[in-house]
Amino acid sequence: MPEREIAFERCFNFRDLGGYAGADGRVVRWRRLFRGMTPEYMTGADVARARDELGIDAVLDLRRVDGGIGSGVLGEAPGIRLVVPFADSRQFVELRTLPHEQVLAKGIELNGATIVAALEFLVAQPGAAMFHCQTGKDRTGLLAAVILKLLGVSDADVVEDFVLSAPAVEVMTRVGLPEIPADAPAFARIPPEASWVQGVLAALEAHGGAVEYLRAHGATDALTGRARDTWLEEP
Repeated sequence: MPEREIAFERCFNFRDLGGYAGADGRVVRWRRLFRGMTPEYMTGADVARARDELGIDAVLDLRRVDGGIGSGVLGEAPGIRLVVPFADSRQFVELRTLPHEQVLAKGIELNGATIVAALEFLVAQPGAAMFHCQTGKDRTGLLAAVILKLLGVSDADVVEDFVLSAPAVEVMTRVGLPEIPADAPAFARIPPEASWVQGVLAALEAHGGAVEYLRAHGATDALTGRARDTWLEEP
């Protein structure tokens, strides 16, 4: 069984989305989709491991990258990087005042077309891809939840994956990485709780499920079908 949580020297909250039971008796394929904090602080050894051992050759950045913020060496040639910025509190002030358990559910409402664009990029990659925001728990957790539900993963497993970020937040706080902007909202600095992603699951269900949600925001059946065929395999 491949390792889910992967330890790097200077990139935390990094893990593989593989191994969960999905649709039609299949399982999520290992070593294709990774999530984590921004890889911009990775050491040379970290980058070499990500590329050579994990096969990551594509990086999706979910942040608004004002001021030239990047994904570090991992996002540079010979790999590729795409920025697909998710809604944040600089755009939508209400995200600062909502109860924490409602923030990501609000993200479902605000990021429909963005999530489809992220999905299109990820599913088009022939090898492994990583997606990230700053700490890898909020915007990254939202996208991970939608992908896992698209693949038919149970609510319990989606919650399990989401809360794996909680102990990682303690590590990031202790180490002082990543740097969190001074104007970041309070929820950006604290460990995530199950209720946060349960709000996402309820929002998806209100749309009739992940497939219907994605279809309503421009995803074709070919795209969602390709995602399942690409990221699911027989056990």
